[in-house]
Amino acid sequence: MKKLAFSALVIGSALSTIAHAQTTVTVYGVIDESLAHVSGGNPKGSTTLLAGGGNQASRLGFMGKEDLGGGLSTIFVLENGFNATNGAQSSPAGSAFSRKSYVGLTGNFGTAIVGHMYTLSYTTMSRLDAMDGIAGGDDNMFSRGGTRRNDVVQYTTPTVGGFYGAVAYSFPQAVQARGTEALISYENGPVNLKLLRNDQNGANSTQASPTVVAHNTFLGGAYDFGIVKAFFEAQDNRGAGSDHGLYTQHTDILALGLTAPVGAHGLVGTTYTVARDQSGNNGAKQYAASYQYFLSKRTSFYTAYVHIVNQSGLITTPGASFGTPIYTTAEAAGTTEFEFGILHKF
Repeated sequence: MKKLAFSALVIGSALSTIAHAQTTVTVYGVIDESLAHVSGGNPKGSTTLLAGGGNQASRLGFMGKEDLGGGLSTIFVLENGFNATNGAQSSPAGSAFSRKSYVGLTGNFGTAIVGHMYTLSYTTMSRLDAMDGIAGGDDNMFSRGGTRRNDVVQYTTPTVGGFYGAVAYSFPQAVQARGTEALISYENGPVNLKLLRNDQNGANSTQASPTVVAHNTFLGGAYDFGIVKAFFEAQDNRGAGSDHGLYTQHTDILALGLTAPVGAHGLVGTTYTVARDQSGNNGAKQYAASYQYFLSKRTSFYTAYVHIVNQSGLITTPGASFGTPIYTTAEAAGTTEFEFGILHKF
């Protein structure tokens, strides 16, 4: 009986260890559909269309974590994008997880991940975007380092007294640049401050020429007053490799924004953004406003208005080409877009 009890204890202990080391996998996703009316785009004129991802791009993802003991864990994310209007894969052909695909370790030392992921520029600026990614978001005019990069090694420090830092390096592959990013962040109570530097010695993964450079310095912050939250963003872009810099060599961008709750379920947002071309007359201005109504923590309606004015008018070369995600303005003086949509997270 004692031998049997001892054997049961050993087996139970082993099973407990195995269960402790098992990976927890979470399946998650976003489905976003919107109806948009856009005027002044390329080609000129106006159009009304269904557009997926008016607030957040639709996606299906898998997130995992394995507890290795001693405060150390393995983490991974695999995320695929799709167009909710027709069910088609929105990522490039042959790329099953082109939104995210990385693995790494997290623990008391911080977090280190390798693979394909958002740039530090993208994750930093999205947290300071008063439009919360809707049509008039800051990515219409700010450079976010190409949104994502391949072949990245990224390290984030632990948070100490509200401060943390992060660095990322992307290895050059084909037309993708060799790029570095460095972030210093302070988050404490109502205060959120970010200082970011992005350098590329070639084009980002969305551009064809590997010889174009980009150097972006970003400073942004937010303060939550309770009844209203204020945002500011400033960026100095040098080099034609910036997201919106193919026609200019030096552009400074400034954005001011506000969000405020409306009742128990609503949130309004507004931003004013101006881009000043220091190399010529290729600047632009953007006016935007949004409203979100949260039916639950997972489901919301949203609507937005955005108007962009490009100073250069009809584009020859050089010339500004700022536009909205749905309809670009490569041959127009500006774009006006109105959008209404529904978003569900699962």
